[in-house]
Parts: sequence; C-alpha cells; structure tokens
Amino acid sequence: MNWTLALAHTRQLTRDRRAAMGVLGFPLIFLVLAMVGPVGSGDISRFQLPGALFTALAAIALYGTVLPAAELRRRGTLRLLSTTPLTRRGLLFSLAPLRLALAAAFLVLNCAVAAAYGYLQVPRLPALLLTSVIGLAFLLALGFMFAAVLTSAETAETVLTIIIIAVIFVGDAVVPLRMLPAGVGDILQWLPPALITGALRWEMVGMEPAHPEWVAWAISGGAALALGAIAVRIFRWDDGSSS
Repeated sequence: MNWTLALAHTRQLTRDRRAAMGVLGFPLIFLVLAMVGPVGSGDISRFQLPGALFTALAAIALYGTVLPAAELRRRGTLRLLSTTPLTRRGLLFSLAPLRLALAAAFLVLNCAVAAAYGYLQVPRLPALLLTSVIGLAFLLALGFMFAAVLTSAETAETVLTIIIIAVIFVGDAVVPLRMLPAGVGDILQWLPPALITGALRWEMVGMEPAHPEWVAWAISGGAALALGAIAVRIFRWDDGSSS
C-alpha cells in the first residue's frame, strides 16, 4: 500500500465537490428517508434502514473511486505515475483506505439508528461487520472496474448515476424484489447486491433473508475477487489521446 498516494487521494476527495456529495450527501439522504417511516409501524423503517446502509456502501465505493480516478486520468497524473514503480494493483488499492473509514462511520451511524429503533441485536454485530466488509469489497471491486477505464469526471458522473440506480434497484434496497414480475425477483435474489442487502436486513433488523448469510458471503466474495482481477487487467494509465 502506498500511503502517500492514499493521503493524496483523501485530499483530492475533500476538494472534489461532486465526489464528496456522492460519497457523503447521497447516503445521508437515503438514511433520512429511511427514518421518515413511523417508528411504531415498523415495516417501512425495518425494510429501508439496511437498504440505506447498502446505498451508503455503494455510494462510497463507486463515487469515491471512479470520479477521482477518472479525473487523475484526464489530467495526465496517472500517465506520470505509470513511469514510477507503482503497479496498477497498488494504485487501485490506494483508493481504499479513506473509503473504508467512511464505510465504518456510516455503519456505526446506521447501527445507532437501528439500535435506537429497537431493531439491532448485539449478538448479530460480528456477522453484520463481516457482511459489510464483504459487501464493500464487492462494491469497491465494481468501482475499480469503471475507475480502470473511464477517462473524464463528466463521463464518469453520467455512468455512475446509471450504475448506482441499477445497483440499488437490483439490490432490493428501495423497492422490494417481490414486487417485480414473477421470476425476475427470483433471479435478482442470487446477485451480490440483493444477497448483501438481504444479509444486512437480517443482521440489522431481523428480517429473514431469501438465502443464508454464508451464501451471500461466498458469492459476493467470489465476485469481488473476479471483478478486482478484471479491473487490474483492463486498467489504463492514460485516456488514449496520446501514444
């Protein structure tokens, strides 16, 4: 891990308003929306709180990696870094430390809300932490894939809007998959986003998931490794405008 580069990424994120809004503002909005439901009636908040945590992890992983990397590529900074001993894997991993810290902060915040509502049970915390780590690893690997090739922040922002909406949709985070046409929800339940959210929903608020936690961990962890390997292979140091 190149900690100097990781610190530089941290400073860049704090200066980039678009990335900061995506990483901080977007998850907070979803958390507030999840808290709008009346505490007594329960079902709305119970369903949406884990979805808000998944949305936070997705925003941190995607906005927090793709936009900074695309901007560095556009400026030619990555091309300069390609002349150093820095490897593609090292560069991508240097994006992770700040995102891990932000994810931990949102995990604590969401857990505090779930505990205040009386949903969270202490014995489930270790599994909740593991699910969050594996879920973030999958989402970071997905973000790394787009960070590996997108050449401008403008293009990245457009692509990210589509990707995040799609991830949240298939992740059962806002709209229940059971409301989709017969067969569609059954297929989407086996994809990492829905598996992660299902495990989070069980661990945070006690709602039974469609599949056991170990299934979510195995499939999502395997997908994270595969996407990470692809991201390293397809990574581009420049925007293709010069030879």
